[in-house]
Amino acid sequence: MIAQPSRPAQAVRSGILYAAVASLLWAAVESIGPLLGTSHHPLQVVWTRYATHLALLIVVFAPLRGAALVHTPRLRLQVARGLLMLLMPLCFLAALSVGRPADVLGVFWIMPLLAMALAAWLLRERVGRLRWLAALGGLAGALLIVRPGTGIIGLATLPALGMALSMSLYLVLTRLLRNESTLTNLVFTAAVVLAPLSLVLPDVWRTPSVRSLALMATIGLLGLGVLYALDRALELAPTSVVAPALYAQPVFAVVLATAAGELHLGRAAELGSVLVVAVYAVLFMGIRWHRTDSAPRSARQVRARS
Repeated sequence: MIAQPSRPAQAVRSGILYAAVASLLWAAVESIGPLLGTSHHPLQVVWTRYATHLALLIVVFAPLRGAALVHTPRLRLQVARGLLMLLMPLCFLAALSVGRPADVLGVFWIMPLLAMALAAWLLRERVGRLRWLAALGGLAGALLIVRPGTGIIGLATLPALGMALSMSLYLVLTRLLRNESTLTNLVFTAAVVLAPLSLVLPDVWRTPSVRSLALMATIGLLGLGVLYALDRALELAPTSVVAPALYAQPVFAVVLATAAGELHLGRAAELGSVLVVAVYAVLFMGIRWHRTDSAPRSARQVRARS
């Protein structure tokens, strides 16, 4: 007799799909950035991104939710999570100032492995060999796509590791906050990033053209989509499942670049993409083989009371 999929298994599948959506939107954000050129300071772009993000949430949801939109019993975790989203671009800028983008990304993509290790340590998630193998395969795929050089070990290594650690901790804290309102999480993320950036904004601000403002606002809208999809993914599935699924981001990035005529998809990128597809196959197959804590906590509580 074939067992029907359990609700936790269905939740994990949905979490993987949300991670794929986050990866696609993340790649789209990265594809828009170069269109701005060097006419605006990166901190102005980051500020405008999160200002757009916060303004949209307030305009759409504040009339419906009122003060509940910012109510949280876990303020310290919310602030810490938001600061990580500020630290990540700061580390990226520091790394790019001394290293090549490919080398920086080569270091950054150890991030899913770091997130899995932190989830095993801090959240007591059962990772298992299958997921570790999937993540290692994803790392190999990402490296084949971004193709770092010998500069992967150099001055840019430390800030690139800071990027990876920031994102890893962000995923772990998002999993910890999975019982909070997703909208509240997103409001605090944007507000915490904007508060310190607003102090330096007058020093870097340059009045944008209509085109530049539209591009930055688009980055903000897509960036909001990235963080929403990540929140939903980590509400539904363990960090150790969601993190390796993010290896789809460099695949989507190279596909978008190829579609725009900016890049020719070489053999290495093709092989890397195949490896990432294999990661997804392993993650989906592993749902039936691996005991997880995938159900959202509220669902587990419902089952405990029934």
